[in-house]
Amino acid sequence: MKGITPIISTIILLLIAIGLAGTAYVYISSYVTPLTAKDFTIVPGSESCVASTSTNTGNVSVRVINTGSTTLATADLTTRQINDNTAAAITFSVLSGQSGSISLNCTNSTGTAPCPAGNIHTIKVGTVSGVKSARVTC
Repeated sequence: MKGITPIISTIILLLIAIGLAGTAYVYISSYVTPLTAKDFTIVPGSESCVASTSTNTGNVSVRVINTGSTTLATADLTTRQINDNTAAAITFSVLSGQSGSISLNCTNSTGTAPCPAGNIHTIKVGTVSGVKSARVTC
């Protein structure tokens, strides 16, 4: 009884290697795609603040460019902070490849303003792709 010829065994080994490479690609891309789908950058110098000295209201805004592959919306924000205090985001939606504004409300859950006028404030906005920060003077 003869064994498998060297040509056939080489072809079988190549097919196994190609199959393993394809499986690894699918496995890895299933982890990478969600991380890049909701990515964005903050436009430098786009920070603005509207604060009220008489009431605990106002908001801070940053202009962003959606560098991800899907629409970026309010529900996608996993981090929304002003000076490390959680802040509510005003509803927004930015299409992939477009720019738009993200505004955070200065009134926190206790009714006090975490961004009083006359101070420099740190804004942190993040998605599953990562957290970006900017500084704004009110």
